[in-house]
Amino acid sequence: MVQRHSRDFGPGYGEGRYTYRGDGGDDSERPVGELVAEAVQQGQRLVREEVHLAKIELRNEVERVRQVGTSMALGGTLLMASVYLFLFGICFAFGAVIPLWLSAFIVGAITAGVGYFLVKGGIARARAMRVSRQETVDTIKENLPWKSASAREHGTISRTQGNA
Repeated sequence: MVQRHSRDFGPGYGEGRYTYRGDGGDDSERPVGELVAEAVQQGQRLVREEVHLAKIELRNEVERVRQVGTSMALGGTLLMASVYLFLFGICFAFGAVIPLWLSAFIVGAITAGVGYFLVKGGIARARAMRVSRQETVDTIKENLPWKSASAREHGTISRTQGNA
């Protein structure tokens, strides 16, 4: 006895049904063209479903990134305001001992010096990252001919593909 099973993929996916034999036998009574057409339709349906799923996942990821970005922007704004208030407080504290204009000048100079060294250190780290990326690219370029030769020996690529 031959059992046939079917599954409904829901609306929007072609005919929405496929069938297969449950007895493990072959579909020798069906024409080859029909089998090929069914395989192509199922492949197309699978690709559409994967693209649809990727769009949904990307949309959800973008929404999460937007929420995180908004939170970070608001937090950064509040932190910056607190730094300004803290620096004003230091200026007024020094202003009790020395003239206010001089305390603002001293606090501003110290803040500028700290900022300068932080930026300088960041630039140095960024340059080091660029060098490490170049080292990675150089390593890949060194390994590419070896991998191509190895693949040719094992017959996984043709000689014309190995030079690309």
